Amino acid sequence: PERRKDSETRKRVADMTPEERAAALLTSQKAGLKNERAYLEDLEHVHGGQATHALFDVDNFKDINDTFGHDFGDKVLRKIGEAIASVSRNGYHLHGDEFIILGPEAAAEAAKVRDILAGATVTFRNADGETHVKDGIGISFGIGDDKQSADAALQRDKADRKAEASGMSGESLYDFMKRISAPDNPIVSMEIKLPGEK
Repeated sequence: PERRKDSETRKRVADMTPEERAAALLTSQKAGLKNERAYLEDLEHVHGGQATHALFDVDNFKDINDTFGHDFGDKVLRKIGEAIASVSRNGYHLHGDEFIILGPEAAAEAAKVRDILAGATVTFRNADGETHVKDGIGISFGIGDDKQSADAALQRDKADRKAEASGMSGESLYDFMKRISAPDNPIVSMEIKLPGEK
């Protein structure tokens, strides 16, 4: 199966125009946004090395991948990419669950992304056919004049959100998945709809 996938990828790349190949090199296949290479190029050439950064990631994303598999994690990344693309042309998927928005509107755009994801509906189906619905996907974000200061703010936001969650009834996507799944009745599908999606 892996060999077939590599062969299909090679054929798809061979069929691309040079422009399509160049665009593919700058695009995250998992999130559908520009990738880290594009971020570094844009930061230097478009923003002259200076830009407001909004850095964010998904609450407990690594746990989702490690416990439930990359197929579930990839669906989350794709929807985050869609949410970012709906509010910003300067969104990037760096790696894993790390995303960034650049530019003077980065803070406002990141807040909009958080609101969009908070309004998402995630529907799970277990092996026995039972469905479960979770409202919202939690993200943390930080704003800074560069990636390092945005990351420091992101870590503070994560700590604040974790403290808030411990005193509230809200649970992360991962905690919800863990609660509804069992070895004899695992989650077999997940569908994520952003606000306004049918």
